[in-house]
Amino acid sequence: MIRLFTTFLASLPMTMSIAAAAPLSEKQIAPNVRMIRLAENVYAFAADNATADIVDGNSTLILTDDGAVVVDAPGVHLVRTHIAEIRKLTKKPVRYLINTHWHPDHTVGDGAYKKAFPDVEIISDDYTAEIWNRRGPALFEKLIAGEEGEALLARFEKNAGSAVDEEGDPKSAYQAGRDARAATDLKRAFESAAKTGFAGPTRTFSDAMTLTLGGTEIQLKKFTGHSRGDTVVFLPEEKILITGDLVIHPTPYGINSEFRSWPESIDALLAYDARVIVPGHGDMQYSMDYILLQQKLIRALRDQANRAVSERRKLAEFQAEIDLEEFRLKIAGDDPDLNWAWKNYFLDPAPPVVFDMAGGSR
Repeated sequence: MIRLFTTFLASLPMTMSIAAAAPLSEKQIAPNVRMIRLAENVYAFAADNATADIVDGNSTLILTDDGAVVVDAPGVHLVRTHIAEIRKLTKKPVRYLINTHWHPDHTVGDGAYKKAFPDVEIISDDYTAEIWNRRGPALFEKLIAGEEGEALLARFEKNAGSAVDEEGDPKSAYQAGRDARAATDLKRAFESAAKTGFAGPTRTFSDAMTLTLGGTEIQLKKFTGHSRGDTVVFLPEEKILITGDLVIHPTPYGINSEFRSWPESIDALLAYDARVIVPGHGDMQYSMDYILLQQKLIRALRDQANRAVSERRKLAEFQAEIDLEEFRLKIAGDDPDLNWAWKNYFLDPAPPVVFDMAGGSR
């Protein structure tokens, strides 16, 4: 079915609008945080720092007559803001918290929900639960609240106070501003998480799960792409698709991702009858344009890696010959923040991973 759908898709013009959709309302609830009402009972908490050094994932709130459901829990300082807004909207507790994948920018706030709503069930696919329940406690103990975190923060603060970059050249005003914000953001993230502590998934599924709460149906489905466990959440009545980091706007994060399956997982997302897509980071999507662009980018990089491996090229040769300029222009243009994110979150980390997955020799 997916193959037939994508064959049909290829025959359509590149611009594909989702059925007419627009937010019902939107308001700023904190610096860099917007609350967007997507349906009568669905709100997205959008973290406007997708191109920053320290990033937070988006979160989604689903209200029902029998309690609330939340998808993803980013930095604790943001989660506290989210919880304050949730309590303004409903007197009922958060019954379920769904983690789309294990990365800390989507899970580190789990503990804050557990403290605020002790009976909350934290749900994830089995891979995500295994990884986060194993790695999470050590991350809190060593990195967030321990000596490793203190050393990392000291390094960020030292860098922020320096007038020169790593090569010893004078910093531009732009880079100096980025470094200062990064140190401030890291300190806030560590301090807030350390006061809360770790909590991880308590209920898992292997492939798919359907929750029904207060008459609202919530479909969960596991894919691979950005990680080895990416849960997508779909609300069939509201036609809202929450993708986690299978979709990241305005540029994908290609760090240790599963490029072998990512484009095909996006095919499956395109097959959902969604009117709104909530990406793991960045702006809500009301058309398929960006998602198709991201898919085309990943396929282009994967094809180039396969060709380089078939021609017995080494990693350095492959990296020198990569041509993704058409995508950089569409994604980043001449915007300095977008170009920084493009380079640091995709162009630098993704090629070695794709090359290794293609069977390349370094």
